[in-house]
Amino acid sequence: MKVTYLQHSGFVVELTQHVLVFDYWKGTLPEFDKEKVVLVFVSHAHEDHFNPEIFSWAAKYPKIHFFLSNDIKIKPHPILSLVGPDQKGKAEDFTVETIGSTDQGVAFIVNIEGKSIFHAGDLNWWTWGDQDTMEEYLEMTANYLAEINKIEGRHFDLAFMVLDPRLNDRYGWGLERFLQSVDCNQVIPMHLWEKYETIDRFMEDPAYEKFADRIIKYQKPGELIILPD
Repeated sequence: MKVTYLQHSGFVVELTQHVLVFDYWKGTLPEFDKEKVVLVFVSHAHEDHFNPEIFSWAAKYPKIHFFLSNDIKIKPHPILSLVGPDQKGKAEDFTVETIGSTDQGVAFIVNIEGKSIFHAGDLNWWTWGDQDTMEEYLEMTANYLAEINKIEGRHFDLAFMVLDPRLNDRYGWGLERFLQSVDCNQVIPMHLWEKYETIDRFMEDPAYEKFADRIIKYQKPGELIILPD
């Protein structure tokens, strides 16, 4: 697999016959073979995850389809699929599943070319310490655990997971719980707000260093990451 970091939570995954684009906000899209099927995923309508520019790609890539969270208001079209939480759809050579988010929209599970890929969107344990009331903390915790429990025991070859430095000492809670719950070969952290040192912080943190061998590092937009098949 070839993975290109676009920006923020935006990534491209290039496989033999398919290209997956997740949560494009901004950045330079690599050039693809026009014979490949391009699948574009948008987890929710927040501007740091959705840029309407994606629809212009249809003029260049004839084999394209868009999977959009149904909180995005858009007219129906044959190359669009609007999805909500807890849905599963099967095409000829891939499946797309969703679970809910603890913010807005969905998280995606894509099974394709023998790979299982998870993109969390804004699904995370969003707990802000003293900024939360006890009721807010308990509600968020219950909601996050409920979504993660839906995929407990599943295998993923690759996952894109939130690691947001704004959460201070709770920045790694969501990723830790995910890795405790599933069997995941490799994780690419995202939603870093360009604070790429947060990845090193997680890998070197005594609380999380046992997961370090599964974490993939990157340092700048446009960076290409080659993952073993």
